[in-house]
Amino acid sequence: MKDLYIPFIAVLFTYSAFAQNPNFYIDSNNKYVEFKKTIISDDFYNAAQIKVGTYLTLGNYGNTNNSWIGSNAILDYSSYGGRGSLGDKNLFIPAWNQGTALVITPDFVGGNFTGYTHSWNSSSNQVDIKDFNTTWNLGPEKSFVNSKLGVGTTNPTQKFQIDANDTAIQVQLNRTGTNSGKVDFGVDGDGLHYWVGGYDGFGKEEFFVGSNGNIGVG
Repeated sequence: MKDLYIPFIAVLFTYSAFAQNPNFYIDSNNKYVEFKKTIISDDFYNAAQIKVGTYLTLGNYGNTNNSWIGSNAILDYSSYGGRGSLGDKNLFIPAWNQGTALVITPDFVGGNFTGYTHSWNSSSNQVDIKDFNTTWNLGPEKSFVNSKLGVGTTNPTQKFQIDANDTAIQVQLNRTGTNSGKVDFGVDGDGLHYWVGGYDGFGKEEFFVGSNGNIGVG
């Protein structure tokens, strides 16, 4: 009977030790050994954020229920005084003040998925998310990109750039439903081409501007 006590006590000791430790060990030989977590709660007053490694953070905003995913952006919950005393402010600080913060917010009310950026420029001062730059938004009502947008290229040099290899059509406007119609646009070494009703290789070209042609309107 005495021999049964030793493994039982060992199990209790192991359980007790890990119950006091909020770290989850993945691999003792792994560079990222610990997955550290803080308090997790549905109540903002007791909530904190999950931090994975040095830069990745996840959490909830102050007096809203919106969540966020951050890189090099840590929400300073200590500023709320534990009671949301700063109202609707959401103040972030950097993990590395030489870098740029990226905060992504999935909004379950409006269905928007928005990205914000902020360059810390060697400062570790708190910055409200409202003062971040809104870089892009995807949503059911509106979507936009406040940067250069490329289609067919990963390195656009213009606000909107389309690169298409060996194809006559680069842009198509298509109206469905009542009074439907289609217009195709394309460019090549000769100039700009425009087809009403779409281009099928044999369609009638309604409009053409050559490389040496000039058109003035107004």
